[in-house]
Amino acid sequence: MTVIVVTPRQRMTTYHLSYWLLHLFSLLLLSLLTTALLLSVDYQEKKQDIVYYRAANSDLNKALEVINNKALDDLVRLRTINLVVRRLNNYNESLMKMAGLQETLLSEEEEAVGLGGPADLGLETSPEESLADWSQNTSRELEATVFEQEKSFIQLKSFLEQQSELLSSTPSIKPVRGSVFLSSRFGYRISPFSKRRAFHNGVDLSGRRGMPVIATADGEVILAGWQKGYGRLVVIKHEFGYLTRYGHNDKLLVKKGDLVKRGDQIALMGSTGYSTGPHCHYEVVYNGRRMNPLNYILNWQ
Repeated sequence: MTVIVVTPRQRMTTYHLSYWLLHLFSLLLLSLLTTALLLSVDYQEKKQDIVYYRAANSDLNKALEVINNKALDDLVRLRTINLVVRRLNNYNESLMKMAGLQETLLSEEEEAVGLGGPADLGLETSPEESLADWSQNTSRELEATVFEQEKSFIQLKSFLEQQSELLSSTPSIKPVRGSVFLSSRFGYRISPFSKRRAFHNGVDLSGRRGMPVIATADGEVILAGWQKGYGRLVVIKHEFGYLTRYGHNDKLLVKKGDLVKRGDQIALMGSTGYSTGPHCHYEVVYNGRRMNPLNYILNWQ
């Protein structure tokens, strides 16, 4: 094959090309075009992939943001619970001190239970500790602390219930409802019958016949009937070693075995037995020892 090339100066140059060289050139050109086409197609596919991955990455970032915000909310919630538990702990310790149970509150190991988290209660965590790890550790620590608090409150509740039972079983009010006057004190006196010096085991509260005689503490009636000297008598047994007697009644309103509460009416004032007039003879016994009933009347007026 002959190729004629004309230069700008109108000079012609003639080249003689063989067919095999021309064929090789054609193959090379076709190969270059094919490669360019393939690269163009691949570029379009990669471009579409980039668009897809960018969209997917954006969705992932949004999801991570939601998760992160929820984790921060959980963290703030844990901080709040942390503060509440600390306040409960302080309140519990104060109650225990008031109740005299501070020494038996917690063991040294139990007292060492921590609440976790930075002391300033901020939202920062240490570089070595991830947010999830901190949240999990703090949850476990709070759970342990709340468990110990529950044990402490159970102990305190038991103590206060016992104290409440002690208070309800301890004589503490006047045994007659209404206005009365103290006609005879506890201790030695001149007996109105023998006219000799004798020990008076209780106090005499004088009033009108038929005035309500009431229980001065919770307990069980162990005697309701006639007894020499006392006339119509009511005896109530209370917990913690207390016993009370109410004598010279005109009428009894309870019977043996009845359970009474402080303030319940048990009899009507009278003058039965060794008596010079309507009054209530009132005794307080503690662990077998007769006590001065005036020390057990807190509402005396």
